[in-house]
Amino acid sequence: MPEVKKTIATSLLREERLRRKWSQQELADRLETTKITVRRWERSVTIPSPHFRLKLTALFGKSFEELGFEQKES
Repeated sequence: MPEVKKTIATSLLREERLRRKWSQQELADRLETTKITVRRWERSVTIPSPHFRLKLTALFGKSFEELGFEQKES
């Protein structure tokens, strides 16, 4: 699963949400989570779990890298 650079990923998530003119609640509803969770991601308090990273990439039609979830070097 890709690694996350917290501030980059959270900033990109917010940008993608705003580009679609969705509220935090609308994004939360689409992801089947809470507004509080989305708010925590956008404020860099927490990062999306692998489960939500997959949902976010599908919802936004973006790759892990495009959302700031970098591939871990092996």
